[in-house]
Amino acid sequence: MAFNIEHHCLWIGHANDYEQSLGLNNNQMIVPTIVQVNEQQVLALPITTLNADDYFSRLTTVLKTVVNTLDIDWLSAPILVLLPQLGTVDQAQHQALYPHVCQAIPALASHPHCYLYPYGRSAMILAWKQIERLLNQKKHSEVWVLALDSDPRLSPPLSGAATRTPQEAGPGMVAAESVIVVKVSATSTGLIRPWLSYEALTREKARSVAVMALFQRYQHACGLPVHQFYAPYDGDQGGADEWAGAYHQLHGCVGKFTQIVMNGSVMGELGACSGLYNLLHLYERYQRGEYRHPTLQLEISEKLYRGAALYAWQP
Repeated sequence: MAFNIEHHCLWIGHANDYEQSLGLNNNQMIVPTIVQVNEQQVLALPITTLNADDYFSRLTTVLKTVVNTLDIDWLSAPILVLLPQLGTVDQAQHQALYPHVCQAIPALASHPHCYLYPYGRSAMILAWKQIERLLNQKKHSEVWVLALDSDPRLSPPLSGAATRTPQEAGPGMVAAESVIVVKVSATSTGLIRPWLSYEALTREKARSVAVMALFQRYQHACGLPVHQFYAPYDGDQGGADEWAGAYHQLHGCVGKFTQIVMNGSVMGELGACSGLYNLLHLYERYQRGEYRHPTLQLEISEKLYRGAALYAWQP
């Protein structure tokens, strides 16, 4: 099965021009601004004006700001909602977040096919199986995917440890807000996903071991040459060490001509939007003929999951 991905919305901060947001035009790069948050100056890309709203309320406001510019029939197809990972995967926390999302999009409260993926940076990779399942059933010709995130540095923290802590982003990392909406449909030509796998961290499994296991699995189960490698970047040296220390496990699949792409270094921490953003970035380059060969994408969630997928283009 190949996939067509039709973008309906791509906001990174105030920027909502597709080419500018994807960095397709070097003359129209997104430029973050310096904002004052909690007596500190933060390099940021906010979607809406900063105020005293708590994290959940700010997510609602950010989503409302964007949704009010769209004309979408949300009930026309199943929808997968990619959300921030709130601490560990705690159902109670995400049940508390869902009504806030419904405030911005009331149709979701009665939607017969609404699926939540509160897994932060790994949300898109974990959502792929459900997208394929829905499209394979032939009951649905298309699927909506909505991704939403707001850097927690841009709002007062919730009580307890419900959100990511600001310390998880590097001190020079851009604090970004983002909303992405796409429609995915099956097609005879387009993007294909030949391989996908993920690992969940356990007490016995160190972070680097989880990524190493993914790369080893790729070698044994697939082993195609990788011409582009989309690597996560959150401004933290430890995050880079996690995949860089395991990169040698891809020996024979990667080499000196493999292009490493780290969109986070420019766009900031996109959280639950990062996987879908990277996918759009990749999809556009395949369409333009800039990429022709297999691409491996790695996503490292804030707390629990590490996921990887191989993409290619079927003409």
